[in-house]
Amino acid sequence: VYYTATKRQYDGAIIEVGHYFTHHLLIPPGVRDVDFQATCPERCTQSGLPPGGVNVIASILHAHTAGSAMWVEHIRNKTKLPNIDQNLNYDFNFQEMVLLRSEVTILPGDDIRVFCRYDTSDRTAITLGGEGTSDEMCLAFLLVYPKPDIAMCLSRITNEAFASFLTKAAIAGYYTNTVNESADDATQ
Repeated sequence: VYYTATKRQYDGAIIEVGHYFTHHLLIPPGVRDVDFQATCPERCTQSGLPPGGVNVIASILHAHTAGSAMWVEHIRNKTKLPNIDQNLNYDFNFQEMVLLRSEVTILPGDDIRVFCRYDTSDRTAITLGGEGTSDEMCLAFLLVYPKPDIAMCLSRITNEAFASFLTKAAIAGYYTNTVNESADDATQ
């Protein structure tokens, strides 16, 4: 450990962006490429970032064992900028922090979108969001400076919208309560 008598100009931080990992993340079984998007909307960056924005210097992409590709899009004024990070061959067993080739500035009002692609071709039941490795997540951890007011910006579907989705999926024959946990647990 090294200490300095001279304080650095900026404090750094990690901003967690993606989908809040609840059972509201449902991935159908038996499908090779299922894409999922989570958004940190402009209203979140508008209120949580300093006026000059933050500079991203590194990224950690995180999904579990069904994750097969991930990328983080950057949108400013409805225009897509180059991806902040991208791993089209994601492997749960080889997660790492990636230093960006050049810093990316996220300004107040920008949208950040995290995309996760899942491969459930070897699964026979719906995969839910959760903390277990057989559950799924869709997150990116962005190492930034200066330290912003926000530590996370996560998407989440409401319980009412989720219950409506399950009802429509059951009527259409896509949902039969065959998941890793009971349907009652899935709506909480």
